[in-house]
Amino acid sequence: MDTLDETIILSHEQLHKNNSRYWFGNYARHSKAILAQEKLLKHLKNVKTGLVKVNAADYINTLAINEKKENENVLVLTHGFGAGLGFFHRNYEGLEENLKDWTIYSIDWLGMANSSRPKFPLQNSTLTELENVKIAESFFIDSLENWRKTLNIKKFTLAGHSLGGYLSLSYCEKYPENVEKLILISPAGVGPRPTDEDLKERFRNRSWTFSLAHSIWTRGISPQSIVRRTGWLGQNLVQKYSSRRFSHLSVEELKDFHDYFLHITTQTGSGEYSLSSLLIPGAYAKFPIGERLKKLNIGVSFLYGSDDWMDYKSAVEIANGMAHKPNIVRVLQAGHHLYSDQPAAFNLALIREVKNLETFKKFKDGSGLIYVDIENNKL
Repeated sequence: MDTLDETIILSHEQLHKNNSRYWFGNYARHSKAILAQEKLLKHLKNVKTGLVKVNAADYINTLAINEKKENENVLVLTHGFGAGLGFFHRNYEGLEENLKDWTIYSIDWLGMANSSRPKFPLQNSTLTELENVKIAESFFIDSLENWRKTLNIKKFTLAGHSLGGYLSLSYCEKYPENVEKLILISPAGVGPRPTDEDLKERFRNRSWTFSLAHSIWTRGISPQSIVRRTGWLGQNLVQKYSSRRFSHLSVEELKDFHDYFLHITTQTGSGEYSLSSLLIPGAYAKFPIGERLKKLNIGVSFLYGSDDWMDYKSAVEIANGMAHKPNIVRVLQAGHHLYSDQPAAFNLALIREVKNLETFKKFKDGSGLIYVDIENNKL
């Protein structure tokens, strides 16, 4: 395995220097987003960050912890839709402390957050839906494979949140020989795809909402593009969302997080356009990963929040049909962003799955689900 220092094409300091002559435009926006990331992560002392080349023109923004060339244990952490590696800012210290013999990488998917933003392959009407899905998946997973090759990583444990979980499964399907274990954190697209009639029934009392959402979705209009097009109004919407959803953060933490979230949201559109290629309204996958997981010959774990809008029961329903029976862990008093809502409990659950450790105490609801006891479980 090579180190980040040996493989980055550009450090963040060099990027700022190169872009300092630009007052506006893509270069200026990227520099501001990188600065916002650095500010959000300023409390971390033993991390490295940089841009890793994945092809002639593109790079993946990467954070490394406990990086040692001799480390054979590697964990790669990936974010969900509209997010970035900064979303895990409350987790890195705990992971570093408790996974000292592991090298931990956290990345921004190509086309998202602070990775490069090439033109995303839009849907082609001459192709089948499945062919369009595979093209969209390949945009992300082939760049992840090139990232792995650049860093010369032999095998790794792959953990992905939400859409990042969906894409991580897609990577495992194509490159199973590179993955030790897959950890799905509130993953998108596990449950079966509903019919159009089922969708309409679910939105029956909000028919105009469904019609509007369906129209926006099918036209490939992303939430980020709406923010970019509406100026100060869009920025205000981002602030209101981050203030409401991440109200558990301290005042300073929330300010830094909002600044980071806003800057990665307003960069040039790219990977965000995968939304309508991979999912249908309601965040159901066009090519659900539930049945695909049953064909995977790799150990899998699921982590959910107890108040998660992603339904853990979808994982329960496929568990018995999987080659390796998975652990399904629910973090108490946490929602979809369980890593931020309850960072200590999330880290506990993640570390135990990474190390394949038994839990100290299990609470079962009759389905073999493991609940994390926030107050009593200790590493």
